[in-house]
Amino acid sequence: MRANAHDALENGEIQPWYQPQISTDTGRVTGFEALARWNHPDRGIISPIEFLPAFEDAGLLDRLGEVMLYHSLTALKAWDASGVHVPCVGVNFSGSELSHPR
Repeated sequence: MRANAHDALENGEIQPWYQPQISTDTGRVTGFEALARWNHPDRGIISPIEFLPAFEDAGLLDRLGEVMLYHSLTALKAWDASGVHVPCVGVNFSGSELSHPR
């Protein structure tokens, strides 16, 4: 997996799956959380529990965060353009990413 991690990021194989966040008070959707999934050409969908260690070993967590943020902002823009109100999208970052100046 580690050998394919860089290519997966650059070839669009890493994709967000948007999990709704629901208010327990109202039952309404209050936003979405972008969950990274690897759509591997041979193995199909791979969960982060399987691929995150390989990305970490390869030093690619920062790039993963960039890819997920890009996809999430692109989705928000598309939803907004189509008139769909999405209050927010949560993107998970590692501690090292949060301290990175970019």
